[in-house]
Amino acid sequence: MKQILDTFFIFITSLGDNGYIWIALIIGLLIYKPTRKFGVLCALALISEFFINDFVLKNVIARERPFIQNNIELLIEAPSGYSMPSGHSASSFVMASMFILFKQKGRIIVLVLATLMAISRVYLNVHFVSDIMVGALVGFVVAWIIYQKYSISINLS
Repeated sequence: MKQILDTFFIFITSLGDNGYIWIALIIGLLIYKPTRKFGVLCALALISEFFINDFVLKNVIARERPFIQNNIELLIEAPSGYSMPSGHSASSFVMASMFILFKQKGRIIVLVLATLMAISRVYLNVHFVSDIMVGALVGFVVAWIIYQKYSISINLS
C-alpha cells in the first residue's frame, strides 16, 4: 500500500511543479473564446499569488522545510527555497478558489486536485501542515481580491 501511495503522491505533486498544470489550464481557458476573460483573470491571480507567496512571504517567514529539520530522505528531488507558505498549495488554491468564486464548470475537480496536491506536499515531507494551510489561505485571499475587483466589471458569460 505504501508503494501505491508513494507513486500516487509523487505523481500528484509533480503536476504542480512550477505551476505547469495551472499554466496549461489557463492556456486552455485563453484559447477557448467563451472562457478567455476568465482565463485572463486566472492568469492575473496565479501571477499575483506567485509574487506574493514566493518573493515576499517565503523570504519574510524563512521557515526550513521538514526534511531538513528532521533529516528525512525524500522520495522526490529536494525543493529549494523556504517551506512556508507552500507554493504548490497557494497556486492550487488560487485556481480552485477562482473556479469556485466565478462558478465555473469543473470547480469540484479543480478543488479535489488542489486538496490532493496540498496533501501530497505533507506526505512527501517537503511541507508542514501549517505550510499548506497558509498556502491555501494565500491562494484564497488572492482569488477573493481578484473576484471582488473584477466580478462586477467583467461579464464572464
